[in-house]
Amino acid sequence: MSEKVDKLHAQLKKIGLDQDQASIFTYLNTVDYAPVLEVSRAIKIPRTSVYRNIEQLIQMGLVLELEGELGAVYQAVNQQHLNKLKAEKEVELMELS
Repeated sequence: MSEKVDKLHAQLKKIGLDQDQASIFTYLNTVDYAPVLEVSRAIKIPRTSVYRNIEQLIQMGLVLELEGELGAVYQAVNQQHLNKLKAEKEVELMELS
């Protein structure tokens, strides 16, 4: 992985994503949008796992579901939104201390 991708992966793990979720988000961040099958093939995770993890990423506000020509496609949110979520998570952790 490139240094930029490694840095993004580390950021994602800090806000509580697991390995599969971080891989999905990182892949979606490198393309404009993608259907589940493309994501599954690109990162070598079973499609059923990709569906489950994408649903969780949508609930976290990290991924958007869009309607493509042949069905649903998914898109990562922008870096500003990711930074906001990271800041919120850091505040939560500080409050627990």
